[in-house]
Amino acid sequence: MRIAESSCMRFAGSVRLAIGVLGVLALAACDTAEERAEEHYQKGLELIEAGDADRALVELRNVFNLNGNHRDARALYAATVRDMGRTREAFGQYLRLVEQHPDDLEARLALANLSIEGRTWEDAARHAARAKELAPDEFEVQVVDLVVRYREAGLANDDATRAELLATAQDMLETAPDKLTLHNVVIDGAIWQQDFELALARVDDALGHHPEEQQLYMLRLAALEQLGDMDGIEEQLVALAQQFPDVERYRRLVLQFYQQRGEPEKAEAFIRSIVSPTDEDPAEYVAFVRYLRDTRGIEAAVEELQSALEQAPDSAVLKALQASLIFDSGQRDEGISRMQALVDSDEGSSDALRFKVALAQMLLATGNEVGARKLVEETLAEDVSNVDAIKMQAAWLIDGDETERAISLLRTALDQTPDDPQIMTLIANAHLRNGDRELARDLLSLAADTSSFAPDESLRYAQFLVGAGELLGAEDVLVNALRRSPSNLRLLALLGDVYVRLEDWSRAEHVERTLRGLEEPQAKDAADAIRVAILDGQDRSEDALDFLAQLATGEDGNFRALTAAVQSLIAAGEVEQARALVQDAIEIDPDRFDLKFLDAALESSAGDLSVAEQTYRELISREEANERVWVELVRVLNRAGKPGEAGLMLDQGLEKFPDGPNLLWAKASTLEQQNDFEGAISIYEQLYAISSRSTIVSNNLASLLSTHRGDEASIERAYRIARRLRGTNNPAFQDTYGWLAYQRGRFDEALTYLEPAAAGLPQDPLVRFHLGMTYLAVDRTTEGVEALQTAISLAGPDDVRPQFEIAREELNKLESAGQ
Repeated sequence: MRIAESSCMRFAGSVRLAIGVLGVLALAACDTAEERAEEHYQKGLELIEAGDADRALVELRNVFNLNGNHRDARALYAATVRDMGRTREAFGQYLRLVEQHPDDLEARLALANLSIEGRTWEDAARHAARAKELAPDEFEVQVVDLVVRYREAGLANDDATRAELLATAQDMLETAPDKLTLHNVVIDGAIWQQDFELALARVDDALGHHPEEQQLYMLRLAALEQLGDMDGIEEQLVALAQQFPDVERYRRLVLQFYQQRGEPEKAEAFIRSIVSPTDEDPAEYVAFVRYLRDTRGIEAAVEELQSALEQAPDSAVLKALQASLIFDSGQRDEGISRMQALVDSDEGSSDALRFKVALAQMLLATGNEVGARKLVEETLAEDVSNVDAIKMQAAWLIDGDETERAISLLRTALDQTPDDPQIMTLIANAHLRNGDRELARDLLSLAADTSSFAPDESLRYAQFLVGAGELLGAEDVLVNALRRSPSNLRLLALLGDVYVRLEDWSRAEHVERTLRGLEEPQAKDAADAIRVAILDGQDRSEDALDFLAQLATGEDGNFRALTAAVQSLIAAGEVEQARALVQDAIEIDPDRFDLKFLDAALESSAGDLSVAEQTYRELISREEANERVWVELVRVLNRAGKPGEAGLMLDQGLEKFPDGPNLLWAKASTLEQQNDFEGAISIYEQLYAISSRSTIVSNNLASLLSTHRGDEASIERAYRIARRLRGTNNPAFQDTYGWLAYQRGRFDEALTYLEPAAAGLPQDPLVRFHLGMTYLAVDRTTEGVEALQTAISLAGPDDVRPQFEIAREELNKLESAGQ
């Protein structure tokens, strides 16, 4: 519709006036929000002074709603909840504070002290080091620095330094007798000196100053353990559970103690003495049933629950737990049906939304993501603060690379439930997607500590530390977790791997023996894997091979060991010996699918492609045939110079396994080789939808988008996908992220990635092109010319990719300009 010029002029004048008025109103609203935030802060201060901490915290939360960066309010909130004993919440608030204000000394000291109290030593060292940089002469800084150095001296077996620091701590304690961290050092010193009676006395002295300090009781337990006073430990643990009835950790420690002593009857009797299915809030009883499931299996938990429902037949919460157990036992349809009935019958009740989210979790586990999302949306529409629904929605947002929204949601949830390790883990996952590894590390550490080193949280943190090369830190986490769950297979297997990496053979062998003492069949496989790793690590490869051969030919016929032995023999050039091992196994069970598959793989590795092809073709017609067989057949055909047949088999495989990730990957690679980059991008988009958590898929998709598309939307999407690659040492990943940094105009950052990428991939012409273009962007012309010339030379005259034509054009421009 066309607007007349005179009307347009008048309208423009009105618009200018309206914009001016709106601008004033916007500024006024901004000022009002800041003033309101400050009013809430001052009110919070008044309430703190009046001793009304709970209402003060409400006022401070109002500050955050209006101004999330209010430093003083955040510091006061953190200090207040810390004084109230809510140390986990305090840690999270201080962590948020240093995210916003990295040089905040008060927050760094608080984090260092809280980390020391929680025995998360890597965090303590990092925050103490930063505090020392900020204020090296402060007494409080010197205290945390001493504690960290004392522990490091102990790890290094530096007895002289340890003794010197211990003496300093004793002197400092005379100056500040209420300093808890110093008490901890001198208590540890007594234990180090093997004077456990003195350690107990020093604990009692510390308790005189800090009677409610729960960590001191942990130290007392450690001293009792060194004395071998098991009765004293039992008495202390039970007393702790009674003294602090609201602290679930102590109940768990009592249970762990009875588990380690092989006294499950005492454990169950202890729990039954403090919980009942008829409690007004059955949450503790629900936890007991879950404990039975974890220790005695689902059948025991179901039996217990049936008895409980006789006492509380109308308890919807217990019925929901029963539905969950039925689902977990494998009767998924029955479990879903029961939970659906509860959702329908309890519509409008206080528990209805909890049941709806539990049903959503069941549907998600069965692959019905659409149904799960619908239930979560309904839940959040009715209760925007529902924590369980927020966690599910946040997980989807993270998978969709909407990490900022996810973090914002999760922070809201964490304000409601500050001790929820699942929320902390999800925030850590979001930070990892963003490439913020240090922030992720802090949250994973906090999750492990908050969960009292539960297996899942401990494994995640330990795996992160192993990946970062922090093996001693991973050991600490795993040892703490195994104190709670001494027979956990995954914890033991990872601890064994850590000891192998550390070349601590005696401890690795101890883990191996522990695994062999477990009843689970997988424990033996894990123990065998550690034994092989030990032998390899000690350069006893022949012994390792003999061991694998014994496993492969033993009564159990260990297929994994057979595979490993075959791989080792091929690597050593002993193909005939490998064939003999496989044939011996086939003679025992000639029609076994996985043995025939291994035989085909062996022939392929040995270069007998026709035999391998024939076997693979036989296997794809069998009912057991999986995606892997099709992939290997395609590979053999390509190696045999039969690309047409390989393409045909690839398409047939995808008809049978349309979402097969390995087949899709092979298809994408084929399309790339044919310069069909849009087709390859489409395949990688499909792979990314299946598993957006795969770093390799993420890298390849981002690389294709940034290399073969130039529009702003594609570059932005590629960057969101590739953010997780920040800080990587992988040359291919460095190239992807570095080129994206270049495309976003961040040339200096691009160089920090592209230079090591080019060093790591010296024969890749595309990497040289990226580096050359970046050199030109920062006016390092000579190096840029050299890199572009190398790129063209490596690509060769037949490479028609547009990047190398661009390289030639850039060189011609420079030559014309006389550069």
